[in-house]
Amino acid sequence: MKKILILLMGLGLILTAPLVSYAALSFSNTVDFYGSGTNDGRTYYKLNDGNTGNFVYTYSHDVTFSPFVARITSAEIILSHKKNSDTPGEVWLISGGTDTYIGQLNWSENSWVDQSFSVPEPLFGVISGGSWSLEVRLTEETTGTDKIWLDKSVLSGEYIPVPIPSAMLLLGSGLVGLVVIRRRIKK
Repeated sequence: MKKILILLMGLGLILTAPLVSYAALSFSNTVDFYGSGTNDGRTYYKLNDGNTGNFVYTYSHDVTFSPFVARITSAEIILSHKKNSDTPGEVWLISGGTDTYIGQLNWSENSWVDQSFSVPEPLFGVISGGSWSLEVRLTEETTGTDKIWLDKSVLSGEYIPVPIPSAMLLLGSGLVGLVVIRRRIKK
């Protein structure tokens, strides 16, 4: 009975070792905008001078994964903005030379809005080694006099890491343990 219990414990180690290495981890990257002023305790950058029509503004989120990423499971951007009029601008997410629309900015004429946008799954695969660079482009398509202020942009989410060597060591030691236990049972 004791031998069977030891055998089951060794088998449990083998089965749980891969699960330990695949637990989801969180990531986050913040871009702080500044240079135009301070309002309600927030620093901001004003995108438009109010005298022109359409405009485009681009910035990037750069994430370094540690441990390295095997795959991203979820991601969102929270963009803090103010002074967007009733005719909303648009947020575009760009990756690999193609535009992927993710939503419109909400009205924020009189107060700060922390608006959330889901990052579409097809963009999760654009990862190079242990890092991910995601370019965001804001475009105003109206010819109004919007003076959109940006405070910060936060990219966050979860990812599955590449299996770590210690998990493989645990798996290997479990296999060795089973071999040793099996030899003892045969004697």
